[in-house]
Amino acid sequence: VESAPSTAPAAELELGRLLISVGRREEGARVLEHMIVTYASSALVPQARRALDEARGAIPRT
Repeated sequence: VESAPSTAPAAELELGRLLISVGRREEGARVLEHMIVTYASSALVPQARRALDEARGAIPRT
């Protein structure tokens, strides 16, 4: 991850989404939370927050 830091946020976002899509919501949420905290300045954080909110049922899926 350190050798390709710009791809790490995208990879974690996709991993979180994948875990959620296969029914592993809690694990997916943890991955998304980690991505949001670790890469707070990433342009992908809003997408991660939305996916996290959807996983938690805070907003309906689109």
